[in-house]
Amino acid sequence: MRKAILLPLASCLWSLALVVLVGCTERSSQGEAERSERAASAPPLAGPAGGQPNRAPSVRSARIAPNPVLLNGSILVQVDGEDMDGDPLTFRYHWLVNGDRIEGQTQSTLNPRLAKRGDLLAVDVVPFDGKVEGVPYRTDPVVVGNTPPEVVRVVLAPSQVRAGDRLRAQVEGADADQDPIRYKFRWWRNNQLVSEGEAGELETVGWVRDDLIVVEVTPFDAAGAGQARFSEPIAIANSPPTITSVPPTAIDAGRYQYAVKATDPEGDPLTYGLDGAPPGMTIDTNTGRIEWRIMAGRRETHRVRVSVHDNREGYAFQEFALTPEKN
Repeated sequence: MRKAILLPLASCLWSLALVVLVGCTERSSQGEAERSERAASAPPLAGPAGGQPNRAPSVRSARIAPNPVLLNGSILVQVDGEDMDGDPLTFRYHWLVNGDRIEGQTQSTLNPRLAKRGDLLAVDVVPFDGKVEGVPYRTDPVVVGNTPPEVVRVVLAPSQVRAGDRLRAQVEGADADQDPIRYKFRWWRNNQLVSEGEAGELETVGWVRDDLIVVEVTPFDAAGAGQARFSEPIAIANSPPTITSVPPTAIDAGRYQYAVKATDPEGDPLTYGLDGAPPGMTIDTNTGRIEWRIMAGRRETHRVRVSVHDNREGYAFQEFALTPEKN
């Protein structure tokens, strides 16, 4: 009977020794894994009755974009997280510049004004599944590079330009790094490049009505060029006619005559008129010839206003005074 009892006992002790040995091996492996992590994860919470305990979420990857960082746009962190229990995740962020935390910057984006060229940015990302936080994940550092200058606004002046006028490009630029900016101009006439260089002005001598003008402006800092920007196109406007004749002052035998002469730069047909004249004065609308027979006894001074119009809403005028003399 004693032999029958001892054999099972020895067998049980051997089995127990195996269990203890296996348990020691598992704990040693877990310790090495935990020491390789940068922070310990929270202990799992008990799950529903009969279910598995809650497992902490994790960050599989995170990176800062863009890379390199530019200061004229958004700076953000892109995160890929995982929760083995399928819980919805949120993330907590801590931005760092040159290894130091930036106070108050706990969102997924960073205000560009808090960084400068040459800084190294990183983010600590902490996942949260509503129950526990996971292990913090630090992104690889990203350098703040040179931010190219930009043209904020460019307009052509004067806004109504006529053939022969000098055009000016009025440019407003910006550089997030506060670098000095210079500009290169490319002038286009009817989609043909006519001038290129650092001159922000253009002569239009010899151009004609309806020619279309555009300027392309490219900003530069010491590191290189920024994005070019085009002005809104403007067209050479109609040039008005010009009255070239001088009104005579002589009145011959109670009769006044004046042949008004005018020219138009575009050769448009002209129409003559009287905007103000004494009674009885007339003008030929086609030739511009003025006739006036003075009534006897009229000695007061009369104001005359002659106008000439082209067919494109251009006009010119001339004013003078006439006083009949006593015979």
